[in-house]
Amino acid sequence: MLRIFDARYKYIEILVLIKKKGDIHRLSYLDF
Repeated sequence: MLRIFDARYKYIEILVLIKKKGDIHRLSYLDF
């Protein structure tokens, strides 16, 4: 049970990182 929760948490963490990177890329694109 804990193992499944940990895997799901890591997956969400990766998605958040990708979203943050996408937002940073979008902001730098708007600056130019």
